[in-house]
Amino acid sequence: MAAANAKIVWDGRLKPGFNATDFDSNKTEYNPAYTRPNIPHVLKWSDILEFSHAKCLFDPLGTSVEVILKNHSVTAFGEKNIQYGFRRTELLPKPMPNNTLYQGIKTFYWSMTPTKRLANLTYDHVPVFLETTTGTHIFDIHYGSPYNWNKTADSAVLSLMSSSTAGYDKVQSLFSVPFTAGVIQNFAVTVNFDKATLQAYHSTDDQALKEVVKPIANPVGVVENIHYGLLRLPLATAADMVHNGYQEPNLEVSVKYCGLFILDGPAVLQPPLA
Repeated sequence: MAAANAKIVWDGRLKPGFNATDFDSNKTEYNPAYTRPNIPHVLKWSDILEFSHAKCLFDPLGTSVEVILKNHSVTAFGEKNIQYGFRRTELLPKPMPNNTLYQGIKTFYWSMTPTKRLANLTYDHVPVFLETTTGTHIFDIHYGSPYNWNKTADSAVLSLMSSSTAGYDKVQSLFSVPFTAGVIQNFAVTVNFDKATLQAYHSTDDQALKEVVKPIANPVGVVENIHYGLLRLPLATAADMVHNGYQEPNLEVSVKYCGLFILDGPAVLQPPLA
């Protein structure tokens, strides 16, 4: 696909002059309501995000957003669904009419780097995932020790995983790369929602993207949303891991994101987009 024909259908790249409090209202392209801590009290996005000037492949003059996870990063989806087993803070796009972000062929872009708030790699961390309405994932990124899929526990290695919509026993690791301090990891994942296929691209720093996963069959479902942020799963010690799983105290971990957007159609491998 020629860059001249590229159409961005959702643009989460931050504009010059924005304020942190813009995330608390409808002044950004992100949903101000989800997914942020609300137990024991609601926290504002402006209280839990940090920002810095940092270029990345598709946002060379942009700003990075640091999503921070702490002990109080607990979310409740109603009085009977308080997710004490998870720690999570995730940025989601605003809802669009008819769920048009997740139809046809769409390419999901993001760049990410680790921070000084290092993760405890005993836990499984999910910093990006495309979730269905049933809670399964069409694709996701993991690092740390695996909770329920077949991968050797390692240091900070990012692993792109296949769909779990057909069952968690069907999930496969499609691509892995070290999550190294000071190195920007650029990803683009193309999902064909009509043909149920996935294709993926990766590069580091300012290098053009290269194909790392050729088109493969990858089951899809009814999409809830793309999540950019941190979901930390508990240690595998409880039958009901969502509500009763164990999380260590004194938690503080984060990831920086840059260049978040969704393209209509196949991937463009390097800027400019138009």
